[in-house]
Amino acid sequence: MRKSYDFSKGVRGKFVGMKLEIVGAVEENLANPNIWAVCIHEDKSLVRLKIYLIECKPNGKSVVVIDDNGELVNRPSEWFLPLSINQSTSLILQKLEG
Repeated sequence: MRKSYDFSKGVRGKFVGMKLEIVGAVEENLANPNIWAVCIHEDKSLVRLKIYLIECKPNGKSVVVIDDNGELVNRPSEWFLPLSINQSTSLILQKLEG
């Protein structure tokens, strides 16, 4: 299963028609521990404006994410903004994973 998608260069091609909406901070979305979120910080293993499937830690201060090197890493939750993904966008992501 794919754990990230790169939108840092814009939405085009197979991604056209996707609707992504930022829904607050990670700490406000702990009811669903696995969510798609856009990265707003760049480091050696994460790309700014790329969306990642993150796992929220119970304390809300950190998340677990698979970075661009394929490694499972802990990062501060403030590096990510959770996304609300509508059904058609979810279908597009499922097709891309297949």
